[in-house]
Amino acid sequence: YGSLGVYVSTAIASLTDVDVIAISVSKLAGKTLSYQTAMNAILLVAISNSIVKWAIALWNGSDQFRKEISWVFGSMVFSGCVGFLILYWIG
Repeated sequence: YGSLGVYVSTAIASLTDVDVIAISVSKLAGKTLSYQTAMNAILLVAISNSIVKWAIALWNGSDQFRKEISWVFGSMVFSGCVGFLILYWIG
């Protein structure tokens, strides 16, 4: 399935853990994956895992905590998405 398959599988797998996926993808970079695909996949892993953590914080936090954490996670996810799109279009 090519790069799309890597992106989808890493995004799904990152819902539970980031480290294993990032290490595996980085080891495949330059061998069976292009460096660009590996870079995009690792960034996508960080974004999707951050969204899960954000959802957990929203679910379990107080109203004040939700407001504060939404600014932090919202800006982080937005920046990651912009970075992903830039790297995707460059490659």
